[in-house]
Amino acid sequence: MMSIQHKKIALFGFFGWGNLGNTGTLQAFLHHLRRHLPEAEVHCICANPEDVAEHFQIPVFPIDLMPHRFWYKPTNPILRVLHQGLLRVPLEAWLWFKAYRYVQGFDLLLIPGTGVLDDFGVGPFQTPYDLFKWCMVTKLSGTQLSFVSVGAGPILHPVSRWFCKAALALADYRSYRDELSKRYMASIGFTRGDNGVYPDLMFSLPLPSDINKLWSDASSNKMQQQEAVRVIGVGVIEYYGWHNTHENGEELYQQYLAKLGRFVLWLLEKEHVVRILIGQIHDQRAVDDLKVYIERTNTALLPLLIAEPIASTADLFQQIVTTDMVVATRFHNVLCSLMLDKPVVSIGYAKKNDVLMAEMGLGEYCQQIEEFDVERLQAQFTRLAENSDQIREQIRAKNIEYRQALDEQYRQIAQSVQTPGPEGRTDRLDAGSAAVL
Repeated sequence: MMSIQHKKIALFGFFGWGNLGNTGTLQAFLHHLRRHLPEAEVHCICANPEDVAEHFQIPVFPIDLMPHRFWYKPTNPILRVLHQGLLRVPLEAWLWFKAYRYVQGFDLLLIPGTGVLDDFGVGPFQTPYDLFKWCMVTKLSGTQLSFVSVGAGPILHPVSRWFCKAALALADYRSYRDELSKRYMASIGFTRGDNGVYPDLMFSLPLPSDINKLWSDASSNKMQQQEAVRVIGVGVIEYYGWHNTHENGEELYQQYLAKLGRFVLWLLEKEHVVRILIGQIHDQRAVDDLKVYIERTNTALLPLLIAEPIASTADLFQQIVTTDMVVATRFHNVLCSLMLDKPVVSIGYAKKNDVLMAEMGLGEYCQQIEEFDVERLQAQFTRLAENSDQIREQIRAKNIEYRQALDEQYRQIAQSVQTPGPEGRTDRLDAGSAAVL
């Protein structure tokens, strides 16, 4: 007889395209899914199946089956109409059918974490549409659907908003990673009352033993020495504005880089060692440009600037653990630093950074990327350094609380999968019972 744990589960997310936060989220969720449901058969519907299959050794399926050439839009209006009517629409209908047939074989489709409910850098018929399509075919197939600790907002385009709200409405269970996400969805008209709030799934990621040892050594030695030369992590981003287009956002990027360069130069002149961090592979341009800025300004300071490759979450943690403090922009650069009890200043491009920092007791150490002030950043950094011991302790206590809350959510998910419903399918998780932090 088949074990009650031997369920077939699909994970859905935009994994495999170089975002280290998304990769770490999938890694954390897989770890705990296997811990609670060791006999479950787990697949992943993702953006880059080859990468996910290679790194996680699980069966994969592409989110978007559409060959790239079919997304090309002819410039001639007549050809565009023919392209849409004779090729795109019939092909898309066939892709819906393929997606439906694929998801039909699963007991549960889980959407684990990440900022899946926003439209940063994408149009409505990209990420929002793909999310809606897969949620719709999941429900049409009778498969249970759950959103777990997801981030939401901003969603600027009205069509993107409709897709995201419609997808979320189809879920049997939904939880958000912060109160901001829940309030944002309510502000755009999604007012379902059965939503729980749990921390970001990355807080449950188990760290490799070598990183844990480095972390422990740093905590008991150098981190307690106020007068020692500090290693400062500076997280950079290739940022072109919310729509994230190089053509329209280059001036914004150059302004950001010049201000960040001034701040890094200030750190180096104070004889701090600066380690450059990234959260996505595409951020390498910002790393290279920052190095050029320092080289042109003061070549003698270059030996204090460290820019080692970061190609995985393990690389990212390995480098963050060697720092004393971090100044970062990407949400998961901030989050991973906090996971390692590092005092952080956030230069965020969305309110999610501010909310996380406030929950950690660091609300006064935030600025927005498009308007941040270098002198204020220097003052925030100085104040953070002066209070680093106390801040580290409050971060450590919050990390423990977060891990305990996430373990409870994993337990509830596993329990819902293990309990057969009245017709043999799993009972839906009671979202109303989720603890609100």
